[in-house]
Amino acid sequence: MKHPSDDELAAFVERRSKERARIEEHIDECAECRVAVAHLAALAFGSRSGDRTAPPIALAIGREPVVPPGEKIARYVVRREIGRGAMGVVVAAYDPELDREVALKIVRPTGDREHVLREARTMARFAHPNVVTIHDVGDLGDGRVFLAMELVRGSTLRAYLRERSPDRAVTIDLFVQAGRGLAAAHAAGIIHRDFKPDNVLVGDDGRVRVTDFGLARAADDAAPADVAGTPVYMAPEQHEGKTATPATDQFAFAVALYEALAGKRPFSGSTYDELSKAKKAGAILPWSETKHDVPDTLREATEKALSVDPGARHASIEVLVAVLAAPTTPKRWPVFVAFAAIVIGSLTLFVTTKRDEPKVAAAPAVCTPMKLSFSRPALEKELEGKNPESVARSLSVLSEQAHAITAASEAACKAEPAARAATEAC
Repeated sequence: MKHPSDDELAAFVERRSKERARIEEHIDECAECRVAVAHLAALAFGSRSGDRTAPPIALAIGREPVVPPGEKIARYVVRREIGRGAMGVVVAAYDPELDREVALKIVRPTGDREHVLREARTMARFAHPNVVTIHDVGDLGDGRVFLAMELVRGSTLRAYLRERSPDRAVTIDLFVQAGRGLAAAHAAGIIHRDFKPDNVLVGDDGRVRVTDFGLARAADDAAPADVAGTPVYMAPEQHEGKTATPATDQFAFAVALYEALAGKRPFSGSTYDELSKAKKAGAILPWSETKHDVPDTLREATEKALSVDPGARHASIEVLVAVLAAPTTPKRWPVFVAFAAIVIGSLTLFVTTKRDEPKVAAAPAVCTPMKLSFSRPALEKELEGKNPESVARSLSVLSEQAHAITAASEAACKAEPAARAATEAC
């Protein structure tokens, strides 16, 4: 699509746009428009808070100046530009003191500079293999803030999925790693608030890191939500301007997961309002309308995470990750295997013992397949307080084995008429 007009971008920032989803898709691919939106947001939020340092309107629809190689930012020497995002420019830079290359994120002046510093310090509280590490934070004194982070050589998760089209097993592994990174952030009291495939890096080493906690806040931060999140991945409560929680990140994670597994987004809508309405109605696109065959266990886990009510989602993202990490075909579950053998054996006995029965004129018995099912919510409540990963894995396996036993029972019943006919012919 062509570049949105200045008025369209302004409406997008102020949440007045009727084509928010379309513009959001364009912004995903257009660095120039991302820069324009960032400046407009800084202007809008700066004026709301009475900040007089917000960039003038003449800069709102302009291109961020290129940071030339060789320029020094604090002690770091710029080498090359890596990319541009909603909050600033990211460059590869050299740290002469520690003799290493880093990714330097230079955050544009905004009306909430203190929040940016709080965010960076919050992110520096912890380290996790699946979260980009922040080494250093600084104030440049001109309204800009910089974050020195580990330099990840690779691509975003969106680019990786688009360019490589990995199979389901690889896709699941990538999301398991990203989910563990989010879980670590939640454990540290941090909410991302803008999780999406563009904010996940897949390194050349195969390791996944969640990055760009640009909208992250500490879980106890009572600041108003304002405009937060990317429309396609926003949870229903974000559309309503409510405070984000770990369940909000879980919803965004599930949107990205559904998109990766099904090849389509879970909610239809070409405008912001249409997307919001679909999410609030829980109108998830039926899996039957997608191009991929996804196991029931993964479908159920993803749909639960996409629940309209945050309280109806998984107790934590750790539970969802445990379901994803569980093998789809368990190899060692003797109790279930034995039970399945008993069921199948009983059905076989039912067929074979008919040989010795006298022939009568009565109507033939009808074979009724055994259908096993269980109440997942009831079991989750019963097992509340147990290790969430073990509970999720057990429920996942139980669901798959119930399906397997039911299928075996149905197959035996289908074979029963032929066995009966053979018996009567003897």
